[in-house]
This record gives sequence, C-alpha cells and structure tokens, in this order.
Amino acid sequence: MRSRKTGRRDRAARATALEKLPVGERHLGCTREALASRSGPCLPDVDVVVEEDEFRAAGAAQQKKLREHAARLRREPFFGDRIQRRLVPKRFRDLPNLFRLELPGAWRALHTVASHPTEGTQVRIVWIGDDKRYEELFGYS
Repeated sequence: MRSRKTGRRDRAARATALEKLPVGERHLGCTREALASRSGPCLPDVDVVVEEDEFRAAGAAQQKKLREHAARLRREPFFGDRIQRRLVPKRFRDLPNLFRLELPGAWRALHTVASHPTEGTQVRIVWIGDDKRYEELFGYS
C-alpha cells in the first residue's frame, strides 16, 4: 500500500481504505467525504468553556482577547504555551494538561484540553488572573 520511494500511500490504496469506512462513521471528527477531499485539517467540534466568575472578573480588554483566543482554540485546541507537568500548581494537578495564554495588561489565562469519545473535545479555561496572582499561583513570589 505504501510507495517504496516516498513511503506514502498511493491513491488507489487510500481510496480502498476510505471504502472500508462505514457510511456516517467519523474518523477523528472527519466524514468520509472530508477525508477524500483532503480540503484541510479535520477536527471534531471543539467546545470552549470558561468559568463565568473568572470571565467577569477580567477587564474589558482581557475579555475581548479571550473571545479572540476562544475562536482560535476552536481551530487549534493546543494553542498557547504548554506548562510542564512539574511546574503545574497543586490546584491543577488532576488536569490532563495545562496551557497558558497571554492577555493584555500582563494578564494570563490557563486552559486545559480534554477529549471524550462520545462528547468530543472540550477546551476549558480554568483560571484568569493578573501577573501578581499568576506569580502567587505558581510560587514565583
């Protein structure tokens, strides 16, 4: 099925593999038609959720940037700076991963990405705060 020169599947083999997918089955959120057309990355629908109290505590500039980041997180769930496991605060150690987003005025937001086979992918913004709160949270001050 793979070409010896390039290591890639040839078109006939790819078409055969697509034929084996049952009608309506999704592969990583892609329909058979999307896989065949190769029109771009196929991602499942991504929900972006933020705690309402955290969002309201942020200023107008931070809220605007969070809305922009939410649109990008729907396309790229792993957007942001990944925080190494050894640096994750105790409060967030139960989360599967943690990412940092930069916001205006030296504010930051922390988000996690979780997937479930039946519910899809969810990006949850778990913390929003200014530089002073961020340093206290991570023990830098």
